[in-house]
Amino acid sequence: MTPLHDVRTMVLAACAVGAPVQAKRQEAPGLVLASDVVSSENVPPFANTAVDGYAVRSSDLHTVPVELLVIGELAAGAAPSIAVTPGTAIRIMTGAPLPDGCDAVVMVEDTERVEATLCVFTRVFLLVVRFVWQVPMLQLVTP
Repeated sequence: MTPLHDVRTMVLAACAVGAPVQAKRQEAPGLVLASDVVSSENVPPFANTAVDGYAVRSSDLHTVPVELLVIGELAAGAAPSIAVTPGTAIRIMTGAPLPDGCDAVVMVEDTERVEATLCVFTRVFLLVVRFVWQVPMLQLVTP
C-alpha cells in the first residue's frame, strides 16, 4: 500500500495552481484565498475558551477517570479571580477568559459532576488553548 504522504505528494504535483483573481464577496463561494488573511490585532484581546467545560491543567489528566476539585466558575465576560492549581478545575463557559494555571479545557460532555465541588473526568479530549495566537485568524479551504 502506498503511504498517504506519497499519494498526497503525487496528487498535489498533478494539480495546477490557478492565477489569483479579484472577486467580490458575493462571487467568492467556491473560491480559495490566494494568501492568508491575518488580523492586525488579537480578537478577543485575551485567550478564551470556545466550549463550555472545565479549565484544567493537562498534567492532571494523564490517566482517566480522575477526580478534580471544582474551585470556582467563570462566566463569559467575567474576569478570572483564581488560578487553576494541581488537582483543581474551574467550570468555564464559552467565551470566558482562561484563568492562570490553565493550559487546556475539557468539554462538559466529557465529565460527570458528582458533587458541587467534585467532578469526575471520564474521558479526555483536551482543547489545548494556550497557542491561540500562533495560527492565522482566517484560513479558507474548499474542496
